[in-house]
Amino acid sequence: DLNKSISDNNDIISRLTRRLQTTLDCSDIIHMFASEVQTLVSFDQMKHEASNQSPITIGDKSGVHSCQYNLTMDETELGAITFSRKKRFLEEELSIIERLASTLVFPLRNAKLYQAALQSALRDELTGCGNKRALDASLHREAELATRHNTPLSVLMLDIDHFKHVNDTYGHLAGDSVLRDLAATIKKCARGSDLCFRYGGEEFVL
Repeated sequence: DLNKSISDNNDIISRLTRRLQTTLDCSDIIHMFASEVQTLVSFDQMKHEASNQSPITIGDKSGVHSCQYNLTMDETELGAITFSRKKRFLEEELSIIERLASTLVFPLRNAKLYQAALQSALRDELTGCGNKRALDASLHREAELATRHNTPLSVLMLDIDHFKHVNDTYGHLAGDSVLRDLAATIKKCARGSDLCFRYGGEEFVL
């Protein structure tokens, strides 16, 4: 019956494919996918776990029976999706999940590439801190949040004294090493909620 259902409703595959191409946000993609799967196969919880990303969980409580699929494309790891519920999954249900999961790979890969490009555009390559463009966007947002919640906002600016002398005496490779070490020290001393940026040259903003 389940296979007949999906055969009679091939529009589910095409609809899901179209829906998943409307966003480059991983969370939105996973939620859209879960909502379509739920129309054919019931589950108590679905979870997507990938490196460099917080797990996305849909459903309150996991069940004792589960199935997991590791998603990859062109040797790119796209994470794993796990479905769970109280009742064992039928082979026909697993077949449907697998068929629907095939629509998930391209949108997830595209979202991952987009996020990587976005992060690269906002990150200083040498130190790993946010760059000036990221500072401009974040400072505006932080100021808005501070105003909305009536909380204080502190901005700390610092630079390295006589940095030109370091470059002139020891070379630019040594200067780059100093910048990386300073950035690492700032991050180590900062709180998890603090934001660190390389403003330009040897100037940093926290």
